[in-house]
Amino acid sequence: MTAGDVFFESDGGLAKQPRPLNVLICVPCHGACSAGFAWSLARAMSHFAMLPYDGEKKVDVTFVRSSNLPEARARLVARAYELEASHILWLDSDMKFPADTISRLLNHNLAVVAANYPTKEIEARPTAYADDEDYVGPVWSGERAEGLQRVAHAGMGVMLTDMAVFDHLSLPFFAFEPQGPDFVRHVGEDVYFCRKLGAAGIAVHVDHDLSKQVAHIGEFEFTNFLAREAEIVKQALYQDLP
Repeated sequence: MTAGDVFFESDGGLAKQPRPLNVLICVPCHGACSAGFAWSLARAMSHFAMLPYDGEKKVDVTFVRSSNLPEARARLVARAYELEASHILWLDSDMKFPADTISRLLNHNLAVVAANYPTKEIEARPTAYADDEDYVGPVWSGERAEGLQRVAHAGMGVMLTDMAVFDHLSLPFFAFEPQGPDFVRHVGEDVYFCRKLGAAGIAVHVDHDLSKQVAHIGEFEFTNFLAREAEIVKQALYQDLP
């Protein structure tokens, strides 16, 4: 057991009567899962199952196969209620992540905490976005980024949510929302979900340290290292423009 593998209760103190942990890993998928995802999932479930814990602790996984992501996620939430889960760990079937992902996210003791992973494009833009008084724009998990950062929204490819958050949200939890002025562009169900959380006063955080160990699997593995290098190249090109 590593130094980080100690679970805390909601008041931040070391758990005297540990909260039961019933983590349901929820995977919406369309088509086959990547080999890298299957490898990561097996290692993460095994690692969590073997961790010592004084309270009740279990982990399970469920898949919903659908091309309709909002519906798939809603069905997964319904399954989590049915199994009386304490947390949902959202995982997309094209992600790679370290074996200790579950315990690291739980140890933050936050309602919603995610990994910030890049989009599957050469520019590799981050999926996390900030919107506060000091900064509005993409959140980069570069070399200097560490620890936790509150964000406006994040991708749900690796995201832990406490089941209690759904008690504070109205239906639907997930939707593709059209954007003005022409309503051609839509935001994804993950952004929609995070916006509902924000409106309910529930903060969304990203873990920069975990983010650096996560990959988004496409034609190759898109990582935050690639995102950083792409941004450096882009800035260099801008500086050379007349």
